[in-house]
Amino acid sequence: MTAEIQRRWAWFQDRIRLVWPFAVALGLVGISVQRLVPLVQENGVLARNLGRLNRELELLQQHQNSATAEDIDGRVVQALASLVSGDEGVRRWVRAMEEEARGNGFACESRIESAARAWEGEPRVDVVEVVLSLNARGGFDTDPTSSARFTNLLDSLAARSEWVEFTELTLRSSGAGLISATITVRLWVLVPAS
Repeated sequence: MTAEIQRRWAWFQDRIRLVWPFAVALGLVGISVQRLVPLVQENGVLARNLGRLNRELELLQQHQNSATAEDIDGRVVQALASLVSGDEGVRRWVRAMEEEARGNGFACESRIESAARAWEGEPRVDVVEVVLSLNARGGFDTDPTSSARFTNLLDSLAARSEWVEFTELTLRSSGAGLISATITVRLWVLVPAS
């Protein structure tokens, strides 16, 4: 009986030696799989959420691009509306500046020097150079209001249109109490479609 038990025990040990590495490997794989299942599920949820987030970002980008295009169109229309329009618009602008100068105590003469094309597309935009020649009694050194009146005039010129560039300012004050100034401005003008 003892020999039979020993023989069976030896047979069982042999089988265990053969099967043991596979059992351990399968056990480890089972443990790993049990640990991986929640991770895979989490990753699946994460992947779905990332996909949804990516789609939402794409939609936001498309919306932003269209809003930007609409915003740009709106700004272009607004900018064009603020431009002086045509030859008559330039004449009105120059007359308004002459009246503003006279209102501030300056004699004023003006002339349009040159015009150049600023934008070839539609609508066309020209740049017109206007020279305002100003004269007034009361030098800056003798009349304290002269500098204030001149500053008011420059402020009015700048406020009259946001599409005015000051290119040159020459200011002279003679000892005889005369002020003379030459202001050269570039005026952006919308050319009406013909």
